[in-house]
Amino acid sequence: MDLKKFYDSVGGSYEEIKNRLPTDKLIEKFVLMLPKDPCYNNLVDSMGKEDWKAAFTASHTLKGVSANLALKKLCASAGALTEDLRSGTPAPTTQENYQKVQNDYEAVIAALKAEGV
Repeated sequence: MDLKKFYDSVGGSYEEIKNRLPTDKLIEKFVLMLPKDPCYNNLVDSMGKEDWKAAFTASHTLKGVSANLALKKLCASAGALTEDLRSGTPAPTTQENYQKVQNDYEAVIAALKAEGV
């Protein structure tokens, strides 16, 4: 897997993750765990049910996971959605920010598939 290419294609920071994790093998190990992490599916489920508290928790978790993996674009969109939901009710920008999270997450998954994983 070409990690630099992957990070560039999804708006991430290969340099930042390289400072956090010492080897490409370790970076790849953790990046490949993302599709198995339940936080995105929890977000989709809770948004569909309009369970704003659960959606806040899921978006906050996704923000943290993506920050730890230096997936900056996904982290930013998940962060915006988290702030929209912080009060326990949706903000006027909630649906727009949710769509951005979906697009950014799907771009990460598509990039992983393009790398053959």
